[in-house]
Amino acid sequence: MATAASQSVIAFHGIGHPGRELEPGESRYWITRERFLRFLDLVATAPDPGRVHLTFDDCNESDFTIAMPALQARGLAGSFFIITSRLDRPGSLSTPQLQALASAMEVGSHGINHLDWRRLDAQQLDGELVGSKQVLESCIGRAVTAASFPFGRYDPRVLSAVRRAGYARVYSTDGGRSRPTDNVVHRTNVRAETSLQNFVDLMQGRETWSLCVARKLKAVRR
Repeated sequence: MATAASQSVIAFHGIGHPGRELEPGESRYWITRERFLRFLDLVATAPDPGRVHLTFDDCNESDFTIAMPALQARGLAGSFFIITSRLDRPGSLSTPQLQALASAMEVGSHGINHLDWRRLDAQQLDGELVGSKQVLESCIGRAVTAASFPFGRYDPRVLSAVRRAGYARVYSTDGGRSRPTDNVVHRTNVRAETSLQNFVDLMQGRETWSLCVARKLKAVRR
């Protein structure tokens, strides 16, 4: 049973129409603007919105054009995880947009490139973690202490490298709930097929059958 201090941490990706070519399989994580706004309304009108932590991966331009103003209009906040090689490319955040986003929201690393960190050698892995951190810190003018695993995948070696690079928290997509003090924060992905009732279940820490199966299959693949 969830404790009073636990949170449901929910991961969004793209919102609306992509302005770039999507990676294979990526389209299933994009949702419509209308659906996203309805999800935010559910959070904003919940008895305790602070029990839900909203996060955004991949550096999509929709983070700035849709997510940020919608969050602010409802008095909500979010954490945004940036793929630094995508900055200033069509469909992705520009440097000024990232700086504006960072003025009101948490910004963290999603690596330089969208790569499975488990598949990298030690030098490549350190480059992804340290290099992206340096780019972000130079851009936003403050320390970056959070990261999210590309594809939600990690192992003990990756966890050690993350700590060595100076990140205090790192976000998975393992599902379930987490405490704000956890070093590895468990999240659940929103997908194109996530319904309003599915989202209510996620907010309340309940997994649908399909999400539970998907999470267990991912754990087996890891």
